[in-house]
Amino acid sequence: MSQTDSFVEEVTEELRRDRLFAAFRRWGPFVLAALVLIVGASAWNEWRRHEAERQRQEAGDALRAALAIEAPQERLAALDRLAGPDWPAPLPLAFARAAAEAEAGRPEEAEGILRAIMDDAGADQIYRDLARLRLLSLRPGMAPEERRALLDPMVGPDAPFRLLALEQRAVAWIDADAPDKAIADLRAILADPLATGDLRFRAAELMRALGADPDREGGDG
Repeated sequence: MSQTDSFVEEVTEELRRDRLFAAFRRWGPFVLAALVLIVGASAWNEWRRHEAERQRQEAGDALRAALAIEAPQERLAALDRLAGPDWPAPLPLAFARAAAEAEAGRPEEAEGILRAIMDDAGADQIYRDLARLRLLSLRPGMAPEERRALLDPMVGPDAPFRLLALEQRAVAWIDADAPDKAIADLRAILADPLATGDLRFRAAELMRALGADPDREGGDG
């Protein structure tokens, strides 16, 4: 390499360093600030995640402690102390309060809580349907048409308690003297691959009691 080429290379390298330092002096504070913000945001999100997990753990422990109280009135008082805008699990708390109200001899209050869950459009469907099932168990003397009104929204193909709802609706049809409709619901249970052995057994026994053959795939006309 000639002395001229070496000189040109050194000058070029020096210019590169000058440009780099000039760029750093101009933009360096902004780059450092951005890095600080990124690191700070990551640390904040991590702290929030741990804090939320800690709050859920504490809430679960407090709810379990309240549920362990045998006397319904004392349990209600403990549950009421937990309620508030910052409580992280309001729906499980509401179910616990409904159960305590029922045990304390106040079924109307329990029904009000359950109906509030059923009507909560922001609640997950599994909670809303579970409230329907709890309401059915709370009022065993409910008229067949009332029971069907509660159960009809629960028998869709993706409903979380579809099979239990079909079984309960079949019983409601039987109480309404509509055995053909009861048999149709029971056949839907038997045709569902997700039905458990116990549920299949109960459905088959009900069908036999109604004079239908559970092994027959078609209608019973």
